Amino acid sequence: MSRPLQFSLGDTYSAFPDVSIPEWLLAWDDNSWRNDLVARSELELESGIVVTVWVAEENPELREVPDFPRFIVETSDDINDPIVLYSGDDEELAKKFAWGAAGDVEVES
Repeated sequence: MSRPLQFSLGDTYSAFPDVSIPEWLLAWDDNSWRNDLVARSELELESGIVVTVWVAEENPELREVPDFPRFIVETSDDINDPIVLYSGDDEELAKKFAWGAAGDVEVES
């Protein structure tokens, strides 16, 4: 039985049921794919820039790549390579970088 790749209203994403997604990301788009290493939340801005937050398992021993950070925050557009703003395990720092990149965007939950 395959799982649909759609937004889950719980605290996990459908392609990554074992990854606990922080509440502040649940209103962002779940653009995770099964071939990704970790879950992916995205917010596309009016400027065309996309803010992406990659989220791995809380326990490093459960990650496909144990040295992979829990969070990676990056921005990208259609022309340039992604720019990594934050890479680490601190959720509060990831949140600050993600929302800092998003600016004053209001997201409906």
